[in-house]
Amino acid sequence: MSLPEYNDPWLAPQPDMLPDFIIAGAMKAGTSSIHQLLQRHPDISIPEDEVHFFDLDDPMEHPDFGNPAIGVSPGVEFVKSPDKFWQWYATTLRDQVSEASIVGEDSTTYLSSRVAFSRIARQAKPIKLIVCLRQPTLRAYSNYWHMQKTRRVACSFDTLLQQSPASVLQRSCYGQQVRDLLNQIPRERVYFVVLESLKTEYESIAKELCAFVGADPEKLPLAQEHVHSNAGIYPKSLTVQNMINACFPAQQAVNYHAAMPFADPLPSALVRLRDLAGRALSKANRSSTNKAPPMSAATKAHLDAYFSQECADVSKITDIDLNRFWFRPTD
Repeated sequence: MSLPEYNDPWLAPQPDMLPDFIIAGAMKAGTSSIHQLLQRHPDISIPEDEVHFFDLDDPMEHPDFGNPAIGVSPGVEFVKSPDKFWQWYATTLRDQVSEASIVGEDSTTYLSSRVAFSRIARQAKPIKLIVCLRQPTLRAYSNYWHMQKTRRVACSFDTLLQQSPASVLQRSCYGQQVRDLLNQIPRERVYFVVLESLKTEYESIAKELCAFVGADPEKLPLAQEHVHSNAGIYPKSLTVQNMINACFPAQQAVNYHAAMPFADPLPSALVRLRDLAGRALSKANRSSTNKAPPMSAATKAHLDAYFSQECADVSKITDIDLNRFWFRPTD
C-alpha cells in the first residue's frame, strides 16, 4: 500500500517569497551591527525588525508568542493556513524594497532554535546564512543585561546562574548549534562573523559580507562608527531595577506578534498600563554610562572554563581559530 502524499507546509509556495540571506544569530553577538552594515548597501534590503518566521512556533525560543491558555497558538494557526503565513512573510521581506535586488532578514533566535535550520534547508532556494559569534561568557553577560532592560529578570547575574542558568547560557553553547547548522546547510552557504574580529577587521569583513550575499563591495559606504550597534542600556541601581522588574514584569512581545497573521489578542488596557509604568520607571533609573558593571572575576573564570571546552570543537567545525579571540591568557 502506498503512503499518502505529504505536503510540507514549511516549503515556500514560490522561491521568490524567500530571502537571499538571513542573519541568524547569535543573540547579543553583533547581529545588529551586521544588519546596519549591510542595510547601508544600495542593493540590499532588510526589514527593520527581526522576523522570527522559521521558528515562530518554537516555545523554547518564543514563549510569549501566542497564548495557548486561550487557544491561540502560532503553530496550530500556521498548519491551518500556511499560505497566509507565507504571504505575510513575503510581504514583510519586501515592504521596504525600492531598487534593492538582494533581500535579507534578521532573526537572532534561529541559531539556537531546534527547528529553524531544517526548515530553511528544505527550501528550493539556496538561502545563505550569516552567523555571528561572540566570546560566550561575555555574550551571556550581555544577554543578562538585555533581560534586565526588557524586565524579564529580577535578580543578579550570579543568582540567575543558580536559578535559571539556561536562560542566559543556552545561546552561548555554540558547539551543538553550529554542528546542527552545518549538518543541514552546506559550509559554503554560511559566513561566520566573530564579533571581536569585526572590531579590528571591519573594512575587510564588510567587503567579504557584501560579496558573500552577492552585492558589489565597492558600492558599500563604510562607516566605522557603526561597528557596535544596539549597545546595552544599564540601570543606575540594580537593586531598584530588580524591584521594578518584579513589580512590572514584561508581558507579551507586542512589537513582533501584533504584526503576525493570526488572531493573537493584544494585552488588556491594564496590562498595557503596567507595561508603560515599568518602562517609565526603568527610564528614570537608567545610567548615563553605556558600560556594563563588571562581572565578578570568579564567575567569569568559572564560565570561561566551561565554554573553553566547546571552543576547540567549534574552531574545528568552522576552521576558525576562536582561541585567538576568546580565551587568550590575558582574558
